[in-house]
Order: sequence, then structure tokens, then C-alpha cells
Amino acid sequence: QWQAEGRRDVLVFQFSQGWEPLCKFLGKPIPDVPFPNVNSRQKFKQSVQEKGIMVASVVVFMSLGMIFLLYWFCVKKRQEKKKKKKSD
Repeated sequence: QWQAEGRRDVLVFQFSQGWEPLCKFLGKPIPDVPFPNVNSRQKFKQSVQEKGIMVASVVVFMSLGMIFLLYWFCVKKRQEKKKKKKSD
């Protein structure tokens, strides 16, 4: 589908249409290779799931790190209090 918009031509294009409308619009020959379809629904779902797992892992490790730091801080404070009591 072609639309004139001012002085520019605009191609309304859906990837499912393949090379033909795009190449015709650009005035180029149609390539001998299949039109790329790297974002299939299955690959997209898999990518989202993998990223979700990564984010969850980062959150877990950061939480564990914060718990460790809080524990370490509390132990240090307790040791300082014990030393202070012994010196008094």
C-alpha cells in the first residue's frame, strides 16, 4: 500500500509481506535469500523468559549481598560494644 505524504512517499509495510513490496518501493531487485524473521513468537517468549530469569537472579544475589553486609555490620557493632565493656 502506497501513500503520498507531502513530497515524500511512505510505504505502509508489514514484515509478513516479505521482500516484494519493500524492494518495489525502494526500486531494488528482490534478493535470492528468504526475508529475515529473527523475532518469531517462540524466540521472543524464550528471550523474555531468559531475561526474567536473569533479573530474578540479580535481585536474589543483591538481596543476599545486602543481608550479608547487614549481618557483618551488626557483628562488628557487637564486637565493638564487647571491647568497650571490657575496657570500662
